[in-house]
Amino acid sequence: MTIAWVLFAFVGLFTARYMRQVWEPTELFGVKAWFAVHRTLMTLTVLLTVTGIIVIFVQVNGWSVGAGPHPYLGIIVLVLALAQPIMAAFRPHPGEPRRNIFNWAHRIVGTTALILGVVTIYFGLDIFDLGSGMDKSGLYAVISFYIGEFIVFLFEVYLIISNGIARRGLFQ
Repeated sequence: MTIAWVLFAFVGLFTARYMRQVWEPTELFGVKAWFAVHRTLMTLTVLLTVTGIIVIFVQVNGWSVGAGPHPYLGIIVLVLALAQPIMAAFRPHPGEPRRNIFNWAHRIVGTTALILGVVTIYFGLDIFDLGSGMDKSGLYAVISFYIGEFIVFLFEVYLIISNGIARRGLFQ
């Protein structure tokens, strides 16, 4: 699940947010390239998350009582991850009045899942006592990266609110 959330989910989110304009004219299999990449990576994220949770439940014979917040956060991440394709199945077409609501809900649920996914990974490392004697620099690098990404996200929210972009319909 670490690969799912640290790599696939992040690159999928990055592709949708930043590569949309760059890859706009390009298509893969009759679909805009950015969307094909985003959908593929996010589908892999959901599949790996579901598979990982099933494997863990089988491995520990059910719910792990002594694992701290990790399993609870993991279930929340699973629910958020499963909500995304369900929401996408009912999304309004571009230009329809409720599309803006879908776009915001999709961003909020997806970003929340990504942040909680990384936090859950951190708590998961603690379960296995990984790091006692191991070099934690890689973990700290990933955490620093996501803190930086979260700051960028907050800055974008600030710009959207302060410029009134949401009211002008830029995100439709």
